[in-house]
Amino acid sequence: MSGPEHFRLSTDDLPILNRQDAIREYFGRMLQRMDYETNDERGMWLKAEAWLLPGISIGRSTYTPLEIERTSELLQDGRDDVMLCKLPSGGRIWLPDGTEVEVAPGDFVLAALNYRLHMQLQATELETTMMFQLPRSSLAGLADPFDERPLRSLSAAMQELALLEGYGRSVMQTPLTSEPLRQTVSRHLIDLSILALGASREASEQASRRGVRAGQLAFAKAEILRRLCEPDLSAASVAQRLRISVRYLHMLFEHEHMTFSEFVTRQRLARAHNLLRDPRRRKARIIDIALEAGFREVRTFNRTFREQFSITPSEAREA
Repeated sequence: MSGPEHFRLSTDDLPILNRQDAIREYFGRMLQRMDYETNDERGMWLKAEAWLLPGISIGRSTYTPLEIERTSELLQDGRDDVMLCKLPSGGRIWLPDGTEVEVAPGDFVLAALNYRLHMQLQATELETTMMFQLPRSSLAGLADPFDERPLRSLSAAMQELALLEGYGRSVMQTPLTSEPLRQTVSRHLIDLSILALGASREASEQASRRGVRAGQLAFAKAEILRRLCEPDLSAASVAQRLRISVRYLHMLFEHEHMTFSEFVTRQRLARAHNLLRDPRRRKARIIDIALEAGFREVRTFNRTFREQFSITPSEAREA
């Protein structure tokens, strides 16, 4: 665990004989307020990480096959959270009245945690399950997302869910170093959740102005970072990937007081700086570092590097 707002847990760090009890009591009953069991002959294996933000929490995990239950005893906590969870390997969830939902691999399950429920989850040792959990009070202005059913399966093909997932993954890679930043990120996640769960018209319009734009920008940045070393990376190719216009893509970056090109250059310079300081790359030529970071010409690389860091690439390597 790294602090009250961010924690990590892995059974690899626990004695084999105590793993299941530790997961059941600490992660399951204390944090998730659910009972965890496994019938896997290897025993229980789980890696989990969570971020606790104002009004919403997000998490990711990998695990062996699990049986998870929200029992009558645990319902006494009065928690009325809404849980939205992507299941990369699929699963089955059912209620005491016989209601059952089969979740296809890669789809989401939406569950109301003020009901008893039982979940049977397939192993996700190669892929990561993502979860968003928030109290109903965070969904002000949202019509009943369950339509009188406390359990629903949602297709991952929904654009709103794709935006929420993409923004969530971006948050997980970003140090949230200040309370204003945590508040802003939380608001964006809640806005995207409102859109994904089917907001009323007024709430949807407000959420769209804030959340969708933030989600699209996060997607754009993730696409840029994924293709950073490609010399032909362009605004047009990123916009095409996001299915938006080039003009709208430029507008997204303008809201952060920078241009598309400035963001790309800064990220390439940061990557080059890290490569230059890497002891394993000390014998690499400066031109090879520049090309690996996505620069086409070493002259341009040297000039922009010095403008950014006030030293030359060679000096950065020796610093």
